[in-house]
Amino acid sequence: MTEKSLFNQVGEVKGKSAEGEESFSFQFTPQNENLKRTRGSLFTLVIVEGKGEDRYEKAKAYYHAFQGSYYAKAAGSIISSLGETLDQLEAAKKEDEGLKYSLVAAVLWGAVLYLARDGKNGVWVSRGEKLKKLDFNKVASGVLEDGDTVVIASGKFDEAVSEEELGKWLGQEKFEVVLEEIDKKIASVEGAACVAIRLTVHNPEEEAKPLAIGEADEKGKVDFPVESEEEPPSQASEEEKEEGVEVQEEEVAQKEEKSLPKVNIQEKVRSLLTKTKPLLRALGEVARKIFAKVSAPWRARVPGELVDHVAVRRARLAQVVILVVLILFVSLSFGALSRGGAANKEKLASILTSVNTQLEEARNIKTIDPNRAKSLVAQAQKDLEEAKKLDSKNKEVKELETEAAELVAEITRSYRIDKLETVFDFSKLESGAKVSGLALNSGQILATDEEKNLVYSLDLESLSGSKVGSTFNHPSSIISYPDGFYIQDQDGVTRYEKIGGKLTKIAENTNWKEIVGAATFQANLYLLDKGAREIWRYLSTSSGLSAAKAYISGEKPDLSKATGIAIDDFVWVLTSDGQVYKFAQGKKQEFTLSNISDSFGEAVVLFTNPDTKNLYILDQGKGRLLVIGKDGVYQAAYSHDDLHKATSVVVDETGKKAYVSVGGKILSLKTR
Repeated sequence: MTEKSLFNQVGEVKGKSAEGEESFSFQFTPQNENLKRTRGSLFTLVIVEGKGEDRYEKAKAYYHAFQGSYYAKAAGSIISSLGETLDQLEAAKKEDEGLKYSLVAAVLWGAVLYLARDGKNGVWVSRGEKLKKLDFNKVASGVLEDGDTVVIASGKFDEAVSEEELGKWLGQEKFEVVLEEIDKKIASVEGAACVAIRLTVHNPEEEAKPLAIGEADEKGKVDFPVESEEEPPSQASEEEKEEGVEVQEEEVAQKEEKSLPKVNIQEKVRSLLTKTKPLLRALGEVARKIFAKVSAPWRARVPGELVDHVAVRRARLAQVVILVVLILFVSLSFGALSRGGAANKEKLASILTSVNTQLEEARNIKTIDPNRAKSLVAQAQKDLEEAKKLDSKNKEVKELETEAAELVAEITRSYRIDKLETVFDFSKLESGAKVSGLALNSGQILATDEEKNLVYSLDLESLSGSKVGSTFNHPSSIISYPDGFYIQDQDGVTRYEKIGGKLTKIAENTNWKEIVGAATFQANLYLLDKGAREIWRYLSTSSGLSAAKAYISGEKPDLSKATGIAIDDFVWVLTSDGQVYKFAQGKKQEFTLSNISDSFGEAVVLFTNPDTKNLYILDQGKGRLLVIGKDGVYQAAYSHDDLHKATSVVVDETGKKAYVSVGGKILSLKTR
C-alpha cells in the first residue's frame, strides 16, 4: 500500500530593521536520510536585542550552535534532545558587545511538531478557523493535521498583531495570501518577524487492479484463460547434431586450407644461396688477397727462393708500428671513455643528492610555507631533467620524478585523476542522449537533456535508469528540494515528486530573459536570469509556487556573465570568469577567493547546499573541479581531460564523491 506523502510550505515575513531588536530566520533539512528520519526538519527564529554591528553573522553563529548540538544527539527522543540543547546553549550564553540572544524553534518530524524556546517569543497553531497561542516554558510537542499552520514569532510581532487578526489570516486557503496579509500588517513595524509553516498531507489513491474472468466447468473448477502459449523449439536428433558437427569441421578445414598457403622452405633457401653465391665468392677472394699480402713478410721461405731481406724487414717493421699505434689508440679511447663515465657518475650522484635534499626540505615546510616548498620542488624537477640526460634509465631518477610529482600535488592540493568511473550511460535509454544538467536528492539523480527535450532518472543504489515524462520544452535547469525536484524549461516550472514520481506544472514562464541556473531553499525556488541580471524568488504554496519576486536589493552586481547559482544559508552566484557573489537576504556580502594559484578558464557550474562544508566550482576551461571553503580559501583541485567537456556537477560530500555529466554519461570521481 502506498504511504501518505507530507510536505510543508514555509515563508518568512519581516518588518523594518531596528537598532534595539532584529530577528533572523534559518531553516535546515538534512540530506542524510537517516538524520532526516530520526531528527526531522528544523525551523528557527533568532532574536538579537541591543545595538551592534554584524548582527546577522552573530545570529547565524548562535543558530549554528543550536543546530549543531541538536543534530549531534543521535540517541534519545527529539523533545529531550531539544531540551538538552537549550540547556547547553544557556550554559554557554554570554552577552556579546551589548547584544542579547534568544530563539524559538520548530521541528517537523513527519506530522509531529516539536517546539523549543529560550525566551518569551510567540508560537501559534491554526487549524481551520481555530487559532491557539501555545504557552509553554521550554519545550512542547503535538500532532498536526492536513492544512494546519504554525507561526513562530518575535516579541515585537506579538505586540503588533492581535490574535483575531492572525486567526483570520491563517484561515486563508492560499498560503501566499497568508504571507501577504501578514506582510501588510508588519511591514513598518520595527523588529517584528515571523516564520509561518503549513503542513499538507496527500492521501494515497488506490490503483484499480485488472479483472480476470474465467469459466467454470461442471465440477465448479474455474479455468482462467491463458493469454498466449508458444511452442517449444524442436529438438534436433543426435544424428543431425553429429552430422552438423562434421559439416562444421569440414568447412573449418577448408577455410584453413584456403587461408594458409603452402610454402617450400628448402626452395626459398636454395634460391637465396644461388643469388648471393657470386657476392660471397668475390668477398672471399678479396679476403684471401689481403691475408696473403699481410702474411707475406712472415711466411717461411722455400729453399732456393730469391728473397729481398731488406724489403721483408721494412714490411715487418711497418706492420709492427701500425699494430702498436692501433693498440695505443684503443687504450687511450677506453681511458677517455672511462674517465668521462666516472665524471658523469660523480655529477649524477651530486645532482641526486641535491634533489633529495630539496625534496626533504619541501616536505618539511609544505604546511608552513607552501610557496617556498613549491619553489624547491620546481628546482628539483629541473635538476632531474639534467640527471636524465646523464642516465635516462637510472632507477633512482625515475623514483624521484614520481616523488616530486606527488609532493607538488600535496603542496598545491591539485590532483590529477587517472580515470573517471562511468556510473551510467543514458544513450542506453535514448540514442544520442546529451546531458545538460544534474540534480541529486538522497540517492537519486535527475538529468536534463535539452536537445532531446527529455529528463532522465537514475537510482544510484540499483544503477537503474528511466525516462521522466515526455512533455518538456528544452529543459535547461533542474534542482532538488526536500520532497523532489523542480524542472525548469521554456514553458515554466514542473514539480517532480520523489515519492510516486508525479509531475505537476506549477509555474509559467513570466517573460524570463535567459535562465542559466536554479537553486532551492527548503521548497522555495530561485531562478538565475542572466538576461535580466536578476534572481527570481518563488515561495512554495499549496497550489505550486507564488508569483516571482526580485530577490536582489541594494547594490546589484553585474550578472551578465552569470553561469550558476547555489544556496545554503546564503545565496551564491558564479560567473564564467570565476567571480563568486555572496548574498544574504538579497544584499550582496563581502566575499573574496584566495590562494588559487592561477586564473579560471571557463567556470560553468557552482554547487553547494546546507550539508556541505565547501563550494564546488566546475572550471570547464581548465578541465578541473575546484574545492573552495565557504570563507573563500582554496582547498583542492581535481583535473581530468574529460572535465573539459563536463556540463554539470553534483557532490556527495559525505560519500566523498562527485558526479559530472559528460555527453550522455554520468561519470564519478573520488574527492579527499
